Amino acid sequence: MDGLEEINVKTRNMQIEGLRGVAILLILIFHAFYRYQQIYGSSEIKYSWMKDWGSFGTCIFLLIPCYYLINFNLDTISFSLINYLFKKFIRLWLLYAIAITITAIVIHIFPLPERMSTWTDWLLNLTFINGFLGTPYVDGAHWYLSLI
Repeated sequence: MDGLEEINVKTRNMQIEGLRGVAILLILIFHAFYRYQQIYGSSEIKYSWMKDWGSFGTCIFLLIPCYYLINFNLDTISFSLINYLFKKFIRLWLLYAIAITITAIVIHIFPLPERMSTWTDWLLNLTFINGFLGTPYVDGAHWYLSLI
């Protein structure tokens, strides 16, 4: 573990971590009921009262790291920002690569109308340049990575 992860493990606020879990549940419920029905269901959406759950859960989920960053004291440890960002990128990229690989395999076994992609699309998704080339996103959900 590098210094920042050691500090974060020691100072995790369990209430904030519970809030993170609630945010994830809001996002999952939104996608399972509202978004799925919006894409594949009828024109009448039964769960319209859930339409803001996904964006609310996402906002909460993205604000939690800001809370930890604000409460983080750089003077207490030796810290290399470049090293930390490199480790974070590798860890997140690996999970992203696994997620889109599983998604690509599943949609080739169980085709989804208007959600199909090729293995070339998958390869371009791994490099994050697909959003700039107009190549479709393998899972349709990681479009925000092209904006960062």
